Formats: sequence, structure tokens, C-alpha cells
Amino acid sequence: MKYSAHPYTSHGFLPAATLLRRDRWLVVVLFVLPVVLVVMLWSIFAQGIVRDLPIAVVDLSNSSLSRQLIRQYDASPTLAVTREYGNAQPAKQDLIDSEVYAYLVIPRDLDKQMRLGLSPQLTLFYNGQYLLMGRLVSSAAMQAQGTLNAQISVLQAMGHGHVTPAGAFGQAMPMQSQVTALFNLNSNYTIFLLGAIVPALWQVVMVAGTVLVLTAQMRLSNGSYLTAGSSAQCFCRIGRSLLWLWALYCAQGLLFLTWFFYGLDWPLHWQAGLGGLNHWLILIFAQVVTALVSIVMGALFYFLTLDAARAMSFAGAFSAPSFAFMGITFPVTNMGHFAIWWRDLLPITHYIDVQVSQINYAAPLMTALNHMKPMLGYIIAVIALLLLVDFQRQQQAKHAGQVEGVL
Repeated sequence: MKYSAHPYTSHGFLPAATLLRRDRWLVVVLFVLPVVLVVMLWSIFAQGIVRDLPIAVVDLSNSSLSRQLIRQYDASPTLAVTREYGNAQPAKQDLIDSEVYAYLVIPRDLDKQMRLGLSPQLTLFYNGQYLLMGRLVSSAAMQAQGTLNAQISVLQAMGHGHVTPAGAFGQAMPMQSQVTALFNLNSNYTIFLLGAIVPALWQVVMVAGTVLVLTAQMRLSNGSYLTAGSSAQCFCRIGRSLLWLWALYCAQGLLFLTWFFYGLDWPLHWQAGLGGLNHWLILIFAQVVTALVSIVMGALFYFLTLDAARAMSFAGAFSAPSFAFMGITFPVTNMGHFAIWWRDLLPITHYIDVQVSQINYAAPLMTALNHMKPMLGYIIAVIALLLLVDFQRQQQAKHAGQVEGVL
């Protein structure tokens, strides 16, 4: 008894339209889920600028100076004093319970020490495990404290006489500093985070989607997807199966770039005109290569075992750490050797280098090519994929022959 291919197939191959019609879950994974996830991420970071982080104050002084200090902290756009206590225990518990991000302890004899010309010690406790929140709270607290110190120093200098307000201010702050972010003037976290999270998510979708498409082809063709015809015909079927997927992923990549820089009006640090078109073409080329390599990796994971569950596990372990290893939130130079090695394996980390260099620095073509150069190593993955496909084809054909003999 011989098994036959699925009635919708031609020698074990299902065209894209037929495949999507037969497996509606693929429609969700490839078309609906990426859009839903990206919109959800945008809604999380849409505010862009972090404001009014709740903090608590333990006021042991309860003086006019301590109340002025509390108002100064509350006036900071980053901080909001939401709770005040007379002792540290409830404030500490609120910090543990994540009710507040920090609490400030004002010493009991604050005003007395100030009158004596001493420097009272203010203590700020915050949870350093929240890296971003901790840094923002610490920076805002130092700014608020510095502003109050300058005001007090100006008043003290003017109190001694023989000095103008401008001179008193100059004595209080002889040197002033201004920190300006070159490529993110407003410290907008939407640009900072979403510009990296969405490409990382894109890679996860590409690798996992490839596994699911190949799984559906094998399932709906009753195995003839690999065994029908010669090896060359098998390779041709796989190529046809993944070609439309490659086009889809390239379109998705171009879509999120268009949404970022035209829909959300993110700044582009290059001149309009032909020069800007060149940078766009470099970005599109990087996306095309990244999509191709991601598909290759997804196919490699599937043909290792021909098991969807195991292949998805491999795909998740491979692509899930992408955002952490990009070097956006943590510098690559501080990573260990294993992390750098793993980073080099991820296609999206090389793409994000191109994206940052083009959008922020308007770098020339050679810089982009240097960032993309490590992707030449994926030629090894392509060779391994071809060998795996041929091996699995032989195994499937052998197994089908044994089953036919028994029957």
C-alpha cells in the first residue's frame, strides 16, 4: 500500500495561499500577532519621558528647611513625593513592596547643622535592581539637592554683604554643567527602547514563523514534502516555501522602519534628498540579509529533528536573548567572552549596529558593510542546512519504504 500526497499539493508542495487557508494559526502568527505585539509595546512606552516616579520621605527634622527640601524634590519632573513618614520602617517596607522607588531620610537636626555651617547628611535609599528607575531617581535627586544647595549658598553669601546676587550665584556655583544627549535630545525612552525591542521581536517572529511554516508543509503533505522527487526537487520545494516568507519578513521590516520615522516622526540624523535615500537603501539591504539569515536559522532548527516542539525550543533559546545582547541597554565592551560570542551568533545584533550607525551617525556604506561582515559566517549554516535536509530526506524515504514493505 502506498500513501499519497495531500490532494492540495503538487508533489508535496503547498502554495502560500493554500497553506494559509489550511492552517489559520499561521495567519495569526505571521500577520496578526506581530502587529498586536508591536502596538502593545508602543502603548507601554508611548509616554516616552519618565515622570513622577513615586518616592517617600522620612522627615525626622520636621522643620521649615526640611519642608523646603521636600518641595524641591517634589518639584522635580522625574520625582513625586507621594508619602511622608516620621520613621524609616514603613518607608523601607514600601520600598520592598515596590510601592515607591526610593525613600529619603532627612536627619533630625537638619536646620541646626545648617546654622552651624556644617554639612548634614541626607540618605537616599533606592532599589538598584531596577536599573533604569534607580538611575533616574538618583540623577533627579542629585539635581534637586544641588538646586537647593545653590539657593542656600546664594542666600548665605548675600547675608555676609558686599556681594551682588550675580556674584553670590557665581560663588555658589562657580562651574555649571549641561548634559545634552546628541541623538535623543529629550531622553525619549520610546526611541531608545522601542527602536531595539521591535527588531528583536521581529527576529523571534522570523525564526519561529519559519519553523511553523515548514511544520505545516510536512504535516499537510503527509511527509511527501521531503520524499517526493529527487534531492534537487526537494531543495526547490523548500526554497519556494521560504521565498514568500522572506518577502513577507522584508515587508514587515520596512513597515516598522516607516512607522518609526514617519508615523511616530522620530528624528533622522541625515540630510534629505539623495544622501538620505542612500541611507535608506543601506537599511533595507541590512534588513533583507537579516531576514534571509533568520529564515536559514529557523529552517536549520526544524530540520535538526523534524519536530516542531523541539525546533521551537531551539528557536526560543537562540533568539529570545536578542534584546539583552544588542548592546543598547548594556555596553558590548563590558560583556563577557561567552556573551560576545553568543551576540555574534544573532543576526539582529549585526542589523541593529547598522540601524544605529545609519540613523544616528549617517555612517558611510563601508561602515555598514563592516557591521554586516560577520553574517558571512552564516554560509556555514546554509551548508549545514543543505546537508541536514538531504539526510532527513533519506531517512524519511527509508522509513516510508520500510512501512510500505510491512504493509
